[in-house]
Amino acid sequence: MIHQEHLQIGRYQSSFDESMLTLTSYEAGNESSFTCCLNTDETNKLLELLSRHREDITHALTIKEEMLANQDYTGGWL
Repeated sequence: MIHQEHLQIGRYQSSFDESMLTLTSYEAGNESSFTCCLNTDETNKLLELLSRHREDITHALTIKEEMLANQDYTGGWL
């Protein structure tokens, strides 16, 4: 039996099926919708890239959370 997994990531739908990662972006009425399929080698390279930049991604998320917390506290942007 082949395991298939789906995950909604923001406006993207991702799925992993038969060792292929598929990312789909679709918004009704938006012509910039797309589908991207990555084979195992491409998926591995993407994973390596994300892993190398994990600290940068975590830092950006922390800044975003702080900005949102300040916005909620003040009722608007500072």
